[in-house]
Amino acid sequence: MQRALLCALVLAAAEPSARAACHTLVVELEPVAYPAALDPKGAREAGGPQLAVWLADAAGRWVADVAVTRLVATLGLGNRPGAWNFASSPKFPYGRRVQALPVWAHARAAARGVDYPLVVFNDGVETSTRFHNAVSSSEPYYCRPLLPQEIVDAVTCPTPRFSSCKGKLDPALRSPYPPRGDLASFEAGDAPDAEQLAALDDLDAVATATPRPGTRARWAMPLGGAIPAGDYQVLVEVGKEFDTNEHHRYPTQADSLMSVSYGDPENLGQPSIVWAVPIHLGDAAAAVRATEALGYGPPDGVMARPSAIAAELTTPIDATISDTPGSGLGRLLLVLDPAGAFKVLARTADCDGDGQSACGAAPASPRAIAPSEGALGATAVTLRIDVPPGDLAVRYRAGTSMTEAEFAAATPAPAAERDGDTAFVHIDGLKPEASYAAGARVVAPCGQTSPLAVTTFRTPAIAFKTVDGCFLATAAFGSPLAAEVGALRTLRDRVLLKSVPGRIAVAAYYQVSPPLARWLAGSDAARAVARAWLAPLVRLAGQR
Repeated sequence: MQRALLCALVLAAAEPSARAACHTLVVELEPVAYPAALDPKGAREAGGPQLAVWLADAAGRWVADVAVTRLVATLGLGNRPGAWNFASSPKFPYGRRVQALPVWAHARAAARGVDYPLVVFNDGVETSTRFHNAVSSSEPYYCRPLLPQEIVDAVTCPTPRFSSCKGKLDPALRSPYPPRGDLASFEAGDAPDAEQLAALDDLDAVATATPRPGTRARWAMPLGGAIPAGDYQVLVEVGKEFDTNEHHRYPTQADSLMSVSYGDPENLGQPSIVWAVPIHLGDAAAAVRATEALGYGPPDGVMARPSAIAAELTTPIDATISDTPGSGLGRLLLVLDPAGAFKVLARTADCDGDGQSACGAAPASPRAIAPSEGALGATAVTLRIDVPPGDLAVRYRAGTSMTEAEFAAATPAPAAERDGDTAFVHIDGLKPEASYAAGARVVAPCGQTSPLAVTTFRTPAIAFKTVDGCFLATAAFGSPLAAEVGALRTLRDRVLLKSVPGRIAVAAYYQVSPPLARWLAGSDAARAVARAWLAPLVRLAGQR
């Protein structure tokens, strides 16, 4: 893995007496949730912002990746079958989003002199999401495309089983984005190329879960050896689907390639925003804060000319870019830190500066990992992990094993919530009646990793299903599209699912509510009582 290699180079370059004095680069920021007007159904926040953090030289030329969110790094968002301007829906499987992180993608490709074959539909029909069943196979992550009226939330897929077309490679066409790297099993409908996709995806080491809005995100990269002392820039690019305004709103319903069928149109709005932080990397500690953005990438993801320098790939910020919370320049929070406000903070620290192991010493392994009691559902699980001090890396995959190689290619889980020596990791979007393996390890600041701790589990069947999962509320108010159900869904997604106790309560609700909902739906009197009981929660939800 990239970080382990960098640490080895640090150790090889250091004198024995100085090996404990190695350093690490730390980057911090905090994403902001969508404005309610842009996410009225609470369906878009699950996708969150796409984000790349990378190190560039003093001129802005790409040097190394620090972190790239998993939809781009692991799940092929930028290089998958289908036209770039398809409409979208939660966990939408098709349409290469070449505008997701174009500045990072093109700067990296130009500096390395390496790009990837383009992934296209096996049958060559790039302008339709339908009629690919003959060349499709079981889908481990994405949902089927949704009709607009089905898009009510993003907690679960509306159908537990879905087959997607994984695509084939067209070597004559190139992309700066890697294809998906999460495929581990293959079926008769797959092109032979499907088995090559994971090998082409070379972002395993830096793939990261999308940071939760309202939570400080932090990434670290070891310094030294391959990263010698000198002047650099830390660059952060943030892309966000559905972040529209009067200047950036495409495609319309009329020109969407999916017309009036699947997905929400006008999903491709304002372009990606790039922040740059100049920093000197050396023996002395440094901390630099950025509040102003460098510029924005092309709305269609197409670069006028190739360059490895970020500033040459961006347009200066102008009046077409919003600056409201969660939108445009407001995609990152202006953090009012006592040492100075920032949207992006880059700092250096000793590898053992937080009481963690010095460079060269592997950290202790997590002591235990298992599904938290009562928190294993058909489509989600909360893992409880007993951990020593240190950063925690958790990944998961479909299957019953988790080797070192499988861990490297597995999907990164969301960031853990820690309570002393216990961490909780919530993973949603799982498939019902499926086996999964999850692995956890402690990562020291200079990149040394502990042995893996592994658990396996099997999700149960869905006992009862509506399109939104709000069983009792749907039965009480008569429709999953009722305004009251939408308000309660928002309360669930924006309040309860933001904390471990809330997620455990939601998981327990999903286990016990289906039979109650079936009984409730058959009694008008019981439904009236349920509506009265739910009324205070509906009022509370309306105030959020």
